[in-house]
Amino acid sequence: MRRRVALHLLPLALGACVQSVNPLYTDATLVSLPDLVGTWVGSGDVLVVTAPDSLTYRLAMMDEQGEASLWIGHVTSLGGRNWLDVVPDELPDDWGDAYRASFMPLHQFWALQRVDSVLLGAAIVYDSLKAALERDPSTVLHAEVGDGFVLTAATTALRAFVETAARRPGWLKDGDRMRRVSRFR
Repeated sequence: MRRRVALHLLPLALGACVQSVNPLYTDATLVSLPDLVGTWVGSGDVLVVTAPDSLTYRLAMMDEQGEASLWIGHVTSLGGRNWLDVVPDELPDDWGDAYRASFMPLHQFWALQRVDSVLLGAAIVYDSLKAALERDPSTVLHAEVGDGFVLTAATTALRAFVETAARRPGWLKDGDRMRRVSRFR
């Protein structure tokens, strides 16, 4: 149960979002965003972002209770915006190979609305997309999982869909604001 709680911290900080099997980025669309690196605080959560290289980010999130989650992130340019695509970091080695193999790392992404002294991401509104999929299941390739869904579209189709969805009124919702408390390189 602890891992399930931890995996949901980042979406709560940046705004709950849609999950995808495939990334929103390709190698050709990756961009460097050095202003993302630093320590951010918001609503009791702390987010520490480091950059092991110019196109990869490691994100560590901790909530008020000390629950932590680790993510690998990439920033991509799409539709005139920068988007942060994150996937959970690997599960701990002591969880066993067979158990770890049954988890699929899903991508989540946010349009970065601001990255200066304030970090603000906006996510595609899950309920808007769910309603669109109920009306027309061919809106974007997806798999139904329980009461929800996971996008399964290939990266090229996913990018086209997200670019269109982001322009629809009411389809992007701002997440929590986080303020920068330190910057490091």
